[in-house]
Amino acid sequence: MIYRTLGRTGFSVSEISFGAWGIGGNWGTRDDAEAARALQRAFDLGVNFYDTALAYGQGLSEKFIGEFVKGRRAQVFVASKVPPKTYRWPVLPGEPVTQTFPKAWIIECTERSLKNLRTPAPRDGAGRAEAPRLRARMEVSVGPGLTISDLRLTIYERGRFSRRPG
Repeated sequence: MIYRTLGRTGFSVSEISFGAWGIGGNWGTRDDAEAARALQRAFDLGVNFYDTALAYGQGLSEKFIGEFVKGRRAQVFVASKVPPKTYRWPVLPGEPVTQTFPKAWIIECTERSLKNLRTPAPRDGAGRAEAPRLRARMEVSVGPGLTISDLRLTIYERGRFSRRPG
């Protein structure tokens, strides 16, 4: 497998990712045993980057990925996506971002994705729960009235970051 650095993160991810739309059941017949075998086979072949979305099987794809990555979180990277609130793809030209990706919707979907992915709160040296670290890329569009800094600050305020984002 060939690996590349993901942006400026320093994370080394496989050039080939596992696209998890099909295991969510949106496309063809869903077979849970086959999904588990496919996830394992990809991992065995060196895939460490898994792409899913909250909309894939209404979160079922994320739940499969969450179960699969248990015990291998340090070795696996997950990218998930927030669906437009309108559930229209593609978003209609001229449709305001405030209707398709309102701030509260992005936060709600991110929290649902974290739950589906079974993102646990890490423990500190004394066994106390720390704020979970989001080791996933949430793909969203931003526009007037919403910035990534706003989103980071809001998630920080809800206890999702262990330190205030810059």
